[in-house]
Amino acid sequence: MSSSPESITKGEEKKGNLENNPKDDMPKETSTMESKGARPKTSSTPIKSEKQTEENKPLKVVIINANGPNMGNGTTETRKYTIQNVIFLNKPELILFQEFTAEIIDGKVWSSNLVLKHYKFTGSNKHSSVIVYNSNELFVTENTEIEKDFQTIFQGDTSKHSELNHNKSDISSRMCLRVVKIKDKTDTDFICISWHGKHSGMTNVRKVTEFKTLMKVLNAIYNKYKLPILIGGDFNVVMKLIRPEVNDLFKLYPYTPSVRRKEKVIDYFITSPGLHLYDMKPVDLKKVSKLCIIKLIYFVIKYLISLDRILPVLHVLVQLKVHVSQAEIPENVLDHDPIQAKLIPPPLDNLPGSSSSE
Repeated sequence: MSSSPESITKGEEKKGNLENNPKDDMPKETSTMESKGARPKTSSTPIKSEKQTEENKPLKVVIINANGPNMGNGTTETRKYTIQNVIFLNKPELILFQEFTAEIIDGKVWSSNLVLKHYKFTGSNKHSSVIVYNSNELFVTENTEIEKDFQTIFQGDTSKHSELNHNKSDISSRMCLRVVKIKDKTDTDFICISWHGKHSGMTNVRKVTEFKTLMKVLNAIYNKYKLPILIGGDFNVVMKLIRPEVNDLFKLYPYTPSVRRKEKVIDYFITSPGLHLYDMKPVDLKKVSKLCIIKLIYFVIKYLISLDRILPVLHVLVQLKVHVSQAEIPENVLDHDPIQAKLIPPPLDNLPGSSSSE
């Protein structure tokens, strides 16, 4: 990987760097991150406990931006199969979606699958961020008080920056905030946020300004509610630009991106004390595509058996060729690579001030 990118400098130099260098280097592959001279902030390996028991079993989490290019007839269906297969192969407990539509988890294919049918989504289908979760493993609930505080603090800070011009409805449409609890376990509550950073009409300077506000809000929410926080998603600002803005309390997790995304690492995770992530990596979409192709062939054969006319048969075979050609090339299906990680959940005695804190 390339050497560590320079941090943002102050004043005009800072603005120049942001405005004139839209392409970004890969984040340096390292086991720690530095932020404003603070202590090391991340690790690519799990925190070692006395025993890795069932109580400490990690949760698998995935970020998925569900948008992609329009490659013609059949694109939407292929994308839906691909996303379903990402979930089927990895079996994550939490999926943080951006640009989600409910059609992704609707239909007979989803409801008839013994794995997928246990996944539910929470959030508004009209918003760009939702959370999908394994209902066998987790309780996921709304907390209007925390969400209202988030919106109020965010709006109050962005009002100081006229170029951002946010309002409450804009913020609520770009995030999904929920409280997550592991079933049959105590003291495992944490705040989970699926985030979709603003992109349209935003320069790099504005994106970094918005991220600074986001960090202020996360810090305030953590200090008030004393619940660990996991936020992940498509931040729409490359990692190297926001690294210096991650305050000492939070951790930003680097990973090695795929070749096609090495200049645009904008999907990532951040955690507060009480949570730790490891084994971050992109989902191998080519591996997923093989399952997608097998599944498509299966459904075509099943469909053909029920037909007795040649015209529908030819039509279905043509559609199969379209699906296969699209599924074989990740860029034809999803704009972003899904990012997966393993999350060591609370108990809350891992918070600062306890005997087991870092």
